[in-house]
Amino acid sequence: MFKKTCSIFLSAALLGACACMTGCNPGTNESGGEDDLITLQVYSQLANWNGMQTGFFETLMEDKFGVKLNIIPDADGTFATRMEKGNLGDIVLWGNNGVNYTTAIADNMLFDWEDEDLLTKHGPYIKEHFNDALEANREINGDNKIYGIGHGIAGNNNDHQSFFYTWDVRWDLYKQLGYPIINDLDDYVQLMKDMKEICPTDDNGKSTYAASLWPDWDENLVMYVKSFASAYYGYDEMDMGLYDTENGIYHDALETNGPYLTALKFFNKLYQAGLIDPDSSTQTYDQMSSKVQNGGTFFSIFNYSGSTAYNSVDHVNAGKMMCSLVPNDAKVISYGLSTKGGTRIWSIGSKTQYPEKCMEIINYLATPEGAMSIWYGLKGVHWDYDENKNIKFTDFGRQCYFEPSKLQTGTTWTSPDTGKTYDLTGTFNDGKLQVNNIVWDFDAINPDSNNERFNYQFWKSEQAAASSDIEQDWRTKTGFNDTQSYIESKNYSVIPGVSFGEGTRDAELSLKWNNVRNAIVQLSWQAMYADSDSKFNSLINQMTIQCKGYGYNDCVTWSKEETQRKFGNLNN
Repeated sequence: MFKKTCSIFLSAALLGACACMTGCNPGTNESGGEDDLITLQVYSQLANWNGMQTGFFETLMEDKFGVKLNIIPDADGTFATRMEKGNLGDIVLWGNNGVNYTTAIADNMLFDWEDEDLLTKHGPYIKEHFNDALEANREINGDNKIYGIGHGIAGNNNDHQSFFYTWDVRWDLYKQLGYPIINDLDDYVQLMKDMKEICPTDDNGKSTYAASLWPDWDENLVMYVKSFASAYYGYDEMDMGLYDTENGIYHDALETNGPYLTALKFFNKLYQAGLIDPDSSTQTYDQMSSKVQNGGTFFSIFNYSGSTAYNSVDHVNAGKMMCSLVPNDAKVISYGLSTKGGTRIWSIGSKTQYPEKCMEIINYLATPEGAMSIWYGLKGVHWDYDENKNIKFTDFGRQCYFEPSKLQTGTTWTSPDTGKTYDLTGTFNDGKLQVNNIVWDFDAINPDSNNERFNYQFWKSEQAAASSDIEQDWRTKTGFNDTQSYIESKNYSVIPGVSFGEGTRDAELSLKWNNVRNAIVQLSWQAMYADSDSKFNSLINQMTIQCKGYGYNDCVTWSKEETQRKFGNLNN
């Protein structure tokens, strides 16, 4: 095996699609053998996975590139430690293009994609199709060089993404309750109480809850609370608060009766009613997802932790289903598509021994086939095109996508490139690329298809009759055949798709920022778990006093300046 290994520093985008276009040869060991695999250390700021990539993506990477991926998630001090050692890794993926990213550039830790014609020779698909995104990266770097490419890139800048804040609820329970009208958050709390009355336990006999949260993705604020505010008010997260792009109003996190604290109080009401999973502040995303799959929750503002996780074949066949139900006074948020991509950057470490191979891997993951592999699995096994180039699931692939714990054992894949046949292992979920990001936008048009989006909800093959009586019930009651059309009929906001590089906070502000952020996150969880209104109010008061003592006002001022720089229409 190799004494020297590559590292992939991953942080925020997903890879794209096309077979190895430049002769991807496996690495050789010291004795010159060509069968050994190179191990790439993958450091991802967004990954929830720690260890070797497994399953079908392990097979794909081995077959196409002769590599294995060892994924290292980000943790406190990890970035600083790798910077001190002078080597971020081979492929470096960033959670955002802020201070860590710009610091790495200043310290010559990233590879210039135009050096030695790396992009031209080994990233031909990216160079040909994603020029806007490449130039957007050049613009934010300050030295007129290209060090990477953002995430969520679209081919059409005139549309918005599909809604992923879908307000999923257990529709079968809602039907049992007689379809009560849900106007506001008080109605929503009552609905959750009523669902608990008629469904006290999940598939395994364990207690049910309105929602099960997770802390993995908390940053400046508690992620789920902030996201709930976005889903209800239509405001976008912006540093220490939320921003109303339509009216140009910035709502800081501690604003009295503002969106963040209102959302936090909503979850506290549920907690006081015994309707918040008590493990929410400590469990992982995967632990939460398992509970949703077993029917342990009644709602989710996200589709991926709601209907996508719950609507297995067995549940649907049993007349159980999570479907969209938007409160009448909610303003759902959506995001505009952009050919420039988002802030999560794919890049390559300057100390890599294998820049060509790193570029080839990113290039593949940026092609349509690579993108489809990230979302849906292996072509021919999980999905394919019909004779008209329309996209479709295989029967096996459909089952895997909607039941991600489906074991792959007993399934084989024959590589169209090498002709080798592989036995797949593990679950579908474990086999997905575990870096937790994308290159293509999910709602972009797949160029290899008959003008269909990557998003399966828009495939012609999916626009069929209802799969069950319970789905037909939702269609009849709402008057729509699919979730996207239903939410499109509601009140919603579209956040403009803009290219933006976060500014750098000086050392003094960074210290204040870290103290404020930690206080908000810790005390928000405590407030959510308050057993009385008086205790909740006391904790909010404590949070306010503590944060202002740390320099909260300076953090808000900086946040507003960044908002003005990003959107240009701040009115307060």
